[in-house]
Amino acid sequence: MKVRFLNLNNLEVVEKDLDVVAENLADYGDLIANVLKWQMANRRGYSTAKTKVVSEISATGKKPFAQKGRGAARQGSLVGAQFVGGAKAHGPKPRDYSYTLPKKMVKKALSLVLKDKIANNKVYVIEGLEQLPISTNSMGKKFAQKEIKEALISCQESADNFSKSVRNLKHVKSLNTSALNVYDLINYDFLLLDKSAYEKVINEVING
Repeated sequence: MKVRFLNLNNLEVVEKDLDVVAENLADYGDLIANVLKWQMANRRGYSTAKTKVVSEISATGKKPFAQKGRGAARQGSLVGAQFVGGAKAHGPKPRDYSYTLPKKMVKKALSLVLKDKIANNKVYVIEGLEQLPISTNSMGKKFAQKEIKEALISCQESADNFSKSVRNLKHVKSLNTSALNVYDLINYDFLLLDKSAYEKVINEVING
């Protein structure tokens, strides 16, 4: 497997060997789906949606009408779910949608998606950040030349000029390396890492 190193000053690309074997994502579809479901549930967090039950509605407790003689169905209360202003049957209640997932499952899924991106030439290790001027327009053109339309960017080293140049670009998201996740990796076409972030990903996620 090869990794592409991109110099953002002159847009030169150098390929270097990486001793990693990609695995078929189709063989781990259930694992990745479970991790995505877990991430979305955790983002959803706590729901406050709530409807009232019979005991919570303020109304008279009087029987609406006589039990017999009207030819209508008998009723014992005006706060039942069948009446306007009554209770809601099986309505939502406040709940926490988040749940836990084994860390090894999450790490395995993240490793699989990263390997797949590297194998499909969707990962660039970016260099030359310290010489870049602050220019969103210039950075947008550089990305366009390399056909990078959507990118997830993670930098460990200080690169203020680069960070300021990309923060207003459309379909570009910057993320701390320790916060890389399956959802964002799948959602963005390319992954751009500086050298320190790349080494951290290889050592802690793929080979860890």
